[in-house]
Amino acid sequence: MAKLLVIDDDKHTCEYIRKFFVNRKCDVSIAHSGTEGLEMFKNEKPDITFLDIKMPDMGGLDVLKRIKQQAPQAKVVMITIASSDENRQKALELGADDFIKKPFDIEYLEGTVSLKVAMLTKERKQS
Repeated sequence: MAKLLVIDDDKHTCEYIRKFFVNRKCDVSIAHSGTEGLEMFKNEKPDITFLDIKMPDMGGLDVLKRIKQQAPQAKVVMITIASSDENRQKALELGADDFIKKPFDIEYLEGTVSLKVAMLTKERKQS
């Protein structure tokens, strides 16, 4: 069972992702701010973190940078309406594994999770 963390101040997006993946037997945690998300990341050690860029307390790019400092191997997928080329490039430079524009295709998101979980499983077997 994959452990997912959604860090997004949009409660509707969080609930939509949570319901979709809970129905697929994933463990999903939600944080509505960057600060809360960093604390949950540290405590829960999710397999994949979904992260928005624009949040009121701490921007997603700062959160991404801190996550990668704590756990360079962490799988982080940016999901944002702030999908400028500059944001995309910066997120990828900071180590984001994917960058998905809102509104997103939920099947694409499901495929991304499947791929990332398969990669994690392979990495863990090699360790």
